[in-house]
Amino acid sequence: MTKHLTAACGVLMLALAPIPTHSQTLPAPGGEGADKPKPLGGSWEARYIDDSTMKLAILDDTLTLSTPYGPLHIPFSEIRRIEFGTRWNDADQAKFEKAVAEVLGTDSAKRETGKASLIELGTRALPAVRRVMKSAREDALPHLEQVAAKFQSALGNPKNEPRDYDLVVTDESRIAGRVQAPALRIETFQFGELKLKVADVTVLSRSGDTGDEKIEIIEGKRIYDLLSTHMGKTVGLRTTGAIQGAVWGSGPFTGDSDLATAAVFAGALKVGQTGIVKVKLVPSPPAFLGSTANGVTTNNYNQYPAGAYEIIVK
Repeated sequence: MTKHLTAACGVLMLALAPIPTHSQTLPAPGGEGADKPKPLGGSWEARYIDDSTMKLAILDDTLTLSTPYGPLHIPFSEIRRIEFGTRWNDADQAKFEKAVAEVLGTDSAKRETGKASLIELGTRALPAVRRVMKSAREDALPHLEQVAAKFQSALGNPKNEPRDYDLVVTDESRIAGRVQAPALRIETFQFGELKLKVADVTVLSRSGDTGDEKIEIIEGKRIYDLLSTHMGKTVGLRTTGAIQGAVWGSGPFTGDSDLATAAVFAGALKVGQTGIVKVKLVPSPPAFLGSTANGVTTNNYNQYPAGAYEIIVK
């Protein structure tokens, strides 16, 4: 009797148990609940250092960017594009530091060995070499200049020069700095959730973003006057190509370099041609190295802290 009563009570309890409705959250198979992060709206594309690409979604809400003015926290929902600068692994960093120490030393044989080691690292070492040039002694500076000149010759077009800072592009601005996180949380269709190492990527952009942007056209102002108000931004300036002005650097150029002549050097304009030159205002590198292109020879310059500019040619 007791046995049958117990069974009947069990059936009654099952009948009274609430039936799950659409408003209730049911656990996913395998015990995984609703804590899985949802990808942000829109799809992204990563371009890797070997030039391959992958479609993905970003799971992080915010990107932290180190800048000379302190860290910035930028919502990924406002970012259109990130262009990553050069990064080193531990072995290459150690090799670079040893080579620099040899070049800065007084032993002539070790100095030549150090120069050869720097050249073996390739053109990505150019920004770091320029930083060292900023404080190098006079006896070592010519040797570093030789290394930098070799890198410039290998690169050919000044636009191809590597950067050691990252560039974050939003609808309103272009911000130079350094992404703090070594990796970003992403989700891919093929492999699910992953970590994307920023050292492996050259560009991260929203799908369909071509890198083009609406730019502000500024009339009647010199680039030097814009360095304090438009740093990190891209603007358009109207000028007529010429070759008689003074220019320092090969791109970026010092902020007081003549735009008309720099535009001819960069191939943005021909002599006598008038047009809107697309200029990006950027922090100054440690030094500016001159070269010759399109009939224009530019000059060397060591330090110019006020700022610099690049000419964007498509």
